[in-house]
Amino acid sequence: MTPEWGREYVREVCDVIWDVETEFDLLNWHVIGVHPWPLLRMPIYYAITQQLGFFGDPHPAKAETDEGFDAPAAAQDIWRSLLVRERRSSGGRTFWMRWLPGLGRDVLVTHSRKLGGIDVYTQAVAAQLGKNSLVVDRTPAEVPAGLDLRSILELNRKWMKSVETPSVSAADVERFAQVIAALESRLGVNLQEFVAVFENRVRLLSRQSTSYARFFKLAKTKRLIVTDSYFSVALMAGARAAGVHIVELQHGFISRYHLGYSYPRGQASPYMADELWTFGQYWIDETPLPASIKTRVIGAPYVEALAAANTEPNTAHRIVFTSQGAIGEQLLPLALEAARAMPHNRIIFRLHPSESLADFEAKLSQLGEIPANFELNARTPNIFGLLASAETQVGVFSTTLLEGMALGCKTAILALPGYEYLQLVVERGDASIARNADELVQAIESAATCADPKYYYAKPTKRLL
Repeated sequence: MTPEWGREYVREVCDVIWDVETEFDLLNWHVIGVHPWPLLRMPIYYAITQQLGFFGDPHPAKAETDEGFDAPAAAQDIWRSLLVRERRSSGGRTFWMRWLPGLGRDVLVTHSRKLGGIDVYTQAVAAQLGKNSLVVDRTPAEVPAGLDLRSILELNRKWMKSVETPSVSAADVERFAQVIAALESRLGVNLQEFVAVFENRVRLLSRQSTSYARFFKLAKTKRLIVTDSYFSVALMAGARAAGVHIVELQHGFISRYHLGYSYPRGQASPYMADELWTFGQYWIDETPLPASIKTRVIGAPYVEALAAANTEPNTAHRIVFTSQGAIGEQLLPLALEAARAMPHNRIIFRLHPSESLADFEAKLSQLGEIPANFELNARTPNIFGLLASAETQVGVFSTTLLEGMALGCKTAILALPGYEYLQLVVERGDASIARNADELVQAIESAATCADPKYYYAKPTKRLL
């Protein structure tokens, strides 16, 4: 299907999911020791939006992280850091003693997105961690001595195999099938792939969460710090089972239509963090967070550093289209049209790190003659340097749009699927909006700078821990 401009597709899908969620009491649903719905909520949402044709794959070209990963060796490294064998002598006898040094009192799991090899979302917190902390990385190949999250599971691999996981009851399988049937009938999609894997996923969640819980108990972990709880459900479940206090650091967009965070019916989420630390007050005001979660505004040190490092005025007539995996293919022809309609402007189409340059070059070759003022950009300079040099940015719902606002960019929003995320920004007058292709040039020309960037990115808190 060709998405209609201005139609609130994301809101429509979210409303149906929330209705079904309430009807079947899914957030309180407990199966073989775990809650399955938080594991499935986001994948089902992505599957629906892709099938309906208004979103593509949100991460079409994920970076490979398996290359060079030796799970047993990595697990041994963690084991050695937790269980230290010390030689002692007493009464002429020599014996070995095992002790736990408490490495892991604070466990920080970094985000996979890096800027110059650094996770900018966790950097400030990591610098304040004590000597008994453990930093676990999602992309160890990019970080010297980085430990991969999967190593924790590998640590308990043999033990996990020896633990018998109960089968999921026929009643629970049938209940999930009814949930899927309700979503399919109301949205006109096919989600049977989830029914086929439901029991295996739930049993895997049970095993992995138990493994993580065992690790946290061994490490005597008191606090877990993460950046994307909704993609780390087993980790969150394990921490919850071990009585670990969980803090989530904001890493990207949070809104009333982001199902990783939004619970508008006032429910609690079983695997949500105890605390959510945000860039600014906007994200809290915009999002109906689950009941009982505490919030704290800590700012975004990386945004402040970038703003301080880029004090030159934004370059006039330079316009950056910010792509993202879910919507990039729809943005590309619009950027080309803008280049043709605005020949005195430099139009830069910036790909998301998950998007393939070769794929977009192929798509570009099918869209007719390429204007001389159009540029397809993938890596250089980094996105923040690019935005700091631009007069105007254009996009749909990328977090980068808010970061660009803090860097002085004028902002234009395209009313394509997902634009609902930024409706409050438009209502506040911090961005213009194009509700159809004909309004695009007007929206760019009428775009204004943000009046109060600190509402989105507050002054960074110096002491975090």
